[in-house]
Amino acid sequence: MGELSEATRLAVLVRHAITPVNKARYEGRPDNLVQGLSPDMPIDAPEGVIQSHAFGIAFGRFAVRNNIQVVSVHAADTRRAKTTRDLALTHTPNLTIVPPTLQLGELQKGSFEGRRRNEVYPEAVKQQADDDWDFRHGEETPTRKAQTPREAGEQWLRWFQETKERPDFQPRTDPTQPLPTILVFGHNLITACGITLLTHKGEAELPPVSDRTYKVNNATGLLLAEHANLWSVPGRIVPTAADFEQARAIVTR
Repeated sequence: MGELSEATRLAVLVRHAITPVNKARYEGRPDNLVQGLSPDMPIDAPEGVIQSHAFGIAFGRFAVRNNIQVVSVHAADTRRAKTTRDLALTHTPNLTIVPPTLQLGELQKGSFEGRRRNEVYPEAVKQQADDDWDFRHGEETPTRKAQTPREAGEQWLRWFQETKERPDFQPRTDPTQPLPTILVFGHNLITACGITLLTHKGEAELPPVSDRTYKVNNATGLLLAEHANLWSVPGRIVPTAADFEQARAIVTR
């Protein structure tokens, strides 16, 4: 990927594999529930397991082709993110794993979590939630915050700013050296919100929350690269049909 040849460091931001709630939503089933943080939500079996292996295979190939050095692996402290990480890393073992953190957990939706999506997001409310960075999802409960997209994005951004200061994740000064890279297993909405705030810093208006520029499918990765102290998104890591074929063989053998 030519865009990475002059990059000084890289973050590979991976969305967790598909969950039963994701699957119900994609299929338009009536058990389409609001997921939010849901820290104990598992990935779907066997589809999510296959997806995780497929990403691990694709990432291993990407790492070799682009001369990257994974300096640390990070994950949200949620069951689905950690399971995706563990399965994917069977294809690139012996990496440094940082303890998981809820800073990378999905936008928390308070009293909305676990309820039917069409009940808490009727069309008028859904439109506002799609557009408004300050829309608060639900009411706070004893176990869950009720966040706005802006709050979730700022939470992710604080994590990223702290992680950029790690001694093992400093910019390379010679483009012939391996590219310092962190591998991050997290969630779709909070990551997209954080990257939007990072790449639109100082701008008067932000794209709507529903904008898909920085959103990815399950068990695929977004590349966040630094060039001359500026961060941008030059591409994605998406497993191929051959990767999925190899992953199915692993899961079913």
